[in-house]
Amino acid sequence: MTNADRIRQRGKTQARARRAGGRPDRDDYGWLSTRPLHALVFLLPMIVLYELGSLYYLLDNSTGVRTTVRAENLLRVFFESFGVLWIMLPGITVIAVLLAWHVVSRDRLRVRPMVVAGMHLEAALWAVPLLVLAAILQHARAGGLCVTDVLPAAAPASNGSLMDMPWPARATISLGAGIYEELVFRLAGLSMLHLLFKDVIGVRDAWAKGLAVAITALAFAFYHDRQVLYSGVDLGQWFGMLFTLNLTDFFAAVRWGAVLFYTIAGAFFALIFLYRGFGIVVGTHAAYDLAVLVLLAK
Repeated sequence: MTNADRIRQRGKTQARARRAGGRPDRDDYGWLSTRPLHALVFLLPMIVLYELGSLYYLLDNSTGVRTTVRAENLLRVFFESFGVLWIMLPGITVIAVLLAWHVVSRDRLRVRPMVVAGMHLEAALWAVPLLVLAAILQHARAGGLCVTDVLPAAAPASNGSLMDMPWPARATISLGAGIYEELVFRLAGLSMLHLLFKDVIGVRDAWAKGLAVAITALAFAFYHDRQVLYSGVDLGQWFGMLFTLNLTDFFAAVRWGAVLFYTIAGAFFALIFLYRGFGIVVGTHAAYDLAVLVLLAK
């Protein structure tokens, strides 16, 4: 067999493997950028910058209170319920999950710098559609077509305004939102819902993915209750209106324009996670928040 024949045969074998649901070429950017090792190398600087930034810019030394992303706070409360107290545990969790995923996947221990560089560029490009959507909704608000202030996809655990913080604190919050909100809603939430619908209930894969995307997108929207509900109403009060059948106040308490934006954003992030992996979706989320909170902030 000549060398040309071998190349053609290898191409046919790879094509058959792709049609059969096999793994794509392991040297391809599209494949490597979704793998846990490259995701870890891509995310590690973000995790380190967030942890350092939270100590320097989000910690009030006079009270000892640290402003955090709400998703990170949820993780910390979860660990504390098991008696584990460590300020950097959520960040260590992200690293441990990606390392365990790499070991289980039996991928090669090889990092390609150009793949990591490409992931930065791709994440920045994926943030552009969300920025366009935010601009459209802001324009609609200015024209009286909807009532909403389009805010970043970050949800800090404090009651203070994000825009009142200095820019290094806002940049830190942006990184934390990308890391921990994607960990909670996509890597954990969406994956578990897909597993439930597909493997436990027996729903077809496409329907399982669709249901998981829809549920996590809505959960992501109302996770930002301070943005999607009018001032003075929290999630507990809002659900209380539903349970008491006070439907008039239940629907009147919602900023539907904000719900639309955050639901679309949640679905958008979910689709990126499903088809481009955890690293890219974290980078996209963080890039959007950095653009809104730092680069485009007035």
